[in-house]
Amino acid sequence: MSTSVHPPAPESPSRRVSAASSIVDSSTSTKTRDWGSILSTLVVVASCLTVLAALHPELLLKSTTASGGDMGAHVWFPAYLRDHLLGQFRVAGWAPDWFAGFPAGQFYFPLPALAVVFLDLALPYNVAFKFVTVIGVVMMPAAAYAFGRGLRAPRPTPTLFSLATVLFLFFKGASGPGPNIQTIAFNQGIMGGTLRSTLAGEFSFSIAIALALVFLGAFASALDRRTRAWIPALLLAATVMSHIVVAIFAVVAALVIWATAKRPLKSFGLSAAIGGVGALLTAFWTLPLLATFGYTANMRYEKITDYWVYLFPREGSWVGPFPPFAWCLLSLAAIGAISGAVLRRRSTIAITVITVVFGFVFILWPELHAWNLRFLPFWYFGLGLLAACAVGEGVRALAEAAPRFIPSQQDAKFVTAVVMSSVLIAISVFTLARAFSTRGFLDFWAEWNFSGYEDTRSDATRAKAWPEFEALINEMKTLPPGRAIWEGGGSLDNYGTPLALELLPYFTKGRIQSVEGLYFESAATTPYHFMGVSPISGPSNASNPVRGLDYRHIEDFSLGVRWMQVMGENYYLAYSDAALAAAAADERLTLLATTKDTDGQEPKGWSIYRVSGSRL
Repeated sequence: MSTSVHPPAPESPSRRVSAASSIVDSSTSTKTRDWGSILSTLVVVASCLTVLAALHPELLLKSTTASGGDMGAHVWFPAYLRDHLLGQFRVAGWAPDWFAGFPAGQFYFPLPALAVVFLDLALPYNVAFKFVTVIGVVMMPAAAYAFGRGLRAPRPTPTLFSLATVLFLFFKGASGPGPNIQTIAFNQGIMGGTLRSTLAGEFSFSIAIALALVFLGAFASALDRRTRAWIPALLLAATVMSHIVVAIFAVVAALVIWATAKRPLKSFGLSAAIGGVGALLTAFWTLPLLATFGYTANMRYEKITDYWVYLFPREGSWVGPFPPFAWCLLSLAAIGAISGAVLRRRSTIAITVITVVFGFVFILWPELHAWNLRFLPFWYFGLGLLAACAVGEGVRALAEAAPRFIPSQQDAKFVTAVVMSSVLIAISVFTLARAFSTRGFLDFWAEWNFSGYEDTRSDATRAKAWPEFEALINEMKTLPPGRAIWEGGGSLDNYGTPLALELLPYFTKGRIQSVEGLYFESAATTPYHFMGVSPISGPSNASNPVRGLDYRHIEDFSLGVRWMQVMGENYYLAYSDAALAAAAADERLTLLATTKDTDGQEPKGWSIYRVSGSRL
């Protein structure tokens, strides 16, 4: 028996052409994906840079003390943490600098302050502080992109998320006619998350939102791929230690993502492990907070009940890249939610549920320490993401329809990529350009904050009265150590913020303590301080922020001096005519020094009194 080996049959030309075509198609597909990734990266980077450009980056590099709103008082805590607490391996501890003594860091979020201290190792303290205040808003567009990618939202939706985030950040509040429009705009301005809120001092909230978005993206990815579960656990812990309200959002949103996943029961153990590890990582701070929460002050914020006006605007228009922005946003959000349900797109369904849930949280949240206004940003942000989902579906539909009559698969893919890229570029340029051009007063506010207390530039939009403020600080440095209580008022904003004198401990290195401080809820003495300062302040100079208290007036000045003695307040600082006249007539007050006016505006210099019979 013989065997013969036959040579293989020659490959047919059609098969060779098919194989070559497959290789070319694969190569084209890879190049298309690469170009899509590059374009997405460019849009996300452009989004972040647009936000940064609105914050006067040249001023961020100046080593001046940040001012403006609450931000001008936040400067104190990271420095105190660095100088007095971290050396004892603590992030919280007793501080005499504010409120006649309070547990600093016990009831306020430590991570942003720790970040400032860390950057201070390589940068000037003032520059490090400014960097941390803006890092949340600058990185939020990238965080939203990471969130969309983690949810496996189809392209270009994650990229559109970054653009929607820019619109959210530049949102300044309601505008137009109406009896309550100014109140609504003010509340929207301090709700948290936006540039306006951040410049007002809510930078911890912004940092927490950025961290929460990355956490949610990593959480969804971990459930999908069942790997790297330590990343979302770490990010959850970072979110909790940046802002508790945002942590509530993160936990609820994670539950929604878990419930809408493909196999929620199968991933229950992994989800619980991520949450458990995240909670354990924060236990060193959260457990003491929970155990001593009863010692916090309740500001008694009045619950907002104009639900329809805040959730669905009916008067005026929201400030946006074009006048009918509010209704365009709401319409697109509705289209996005409906299309997500019809297409059974899990990413869109999850965002829809999260948005609706926090709309109801805003409505149902009772009057507690946390104001229901704090949950409104998640409704607005969710609407923006749903609108981005709608635009994403439209872009994909347009791109897929364009090459319908092109016979070559290779050419069809190329045309699809070109159409999608072109539309995405057009949307990106329009959105970023319009958002930046309509920033309005945000430009001045960023300049005011980051030019610092020390800014006396002649070319500044509005120069600060630093020489006058510095003279007061220097005078206080010459006095024996003690507590100071001071007359407030809006005119103190000429120094950089009405809270400027809260930095007396910072500028005098703890020699002079300010009875008034920033973290109202952190001190049990907060209500007593504001009741005590109202009768020693001139007309309209007392802020009276705690609702429901019996505030006195300048006519009760004698009682106010008695309260100064009871609270151990050694120095009284006054500037208004009414307060100066009352102080001159009270024998328990001794004039120690005066400082001169340097700018011709209120406060026109200060009178510093010693309070007799007052002991620490």
